[in-house]
Amino acid sequence: MEIANHGAEGTYFDALQALLKKVDTQQLSPQVRNQIAYTKGKALSFENIKKTYELLDSKTVCEILGISRQALNKRVQAGQVIAYTEGTRKHYPAFQFKNNAVIADIGKLTKAIAIDSKEGAKTNVLLGYLAQDMDFSNPGEPQNLQPRYTLLSNMDAFEIIVRDFQNRLTMGK
Repeated sequence: MEIANHGAEGTYFDALQALLKKVDTQQLSPQVRNQIAYTKGKALSFENIKKTYELLDSKTVCEILGISRQALNKRVQAGQVIAYTEGTRKHYPAFQFKNNAVIADIGKLTKAIAIDSKEGAKTNVLLGYLAQDMDFSNPGEPQNLQPRYTLLSNMDAFEIIVRDFQNRLTMGK
């Protein structure tokens, strides 16, 4: 109930953070503390995504592309559009839309890294990864830091992005 009441004043994230701060983790089992930490991590991840990308709702994306919600859902399932999943809501980073269409690099990327649209967590990790800066300079040149998502159209950068993301997913296996 407290989340619902607080949610009217702010975002779901704010309400969740307020509620989680009130929990006395000292008296909880390690399993419960781990679950709370996981929830806090997810909330922090979404906050970072919101800071990096302009996030669009499905209605706005449908207007941009001139399609129905069902057609948008099919494009997400086909890996042609990337959606960040927060609970039951989907958010669409605006960088993937240009001239009322989806940039071709999105489909190439999801195919190259073999992301299944049903793997919301993996897609969320991908969007977090694309938001991070990459030094796209040659040895001896000044540092050229750019967010990875801005480099998807450069074939050399694209190959590095795919390779490094796949390496990130296999760490610890």
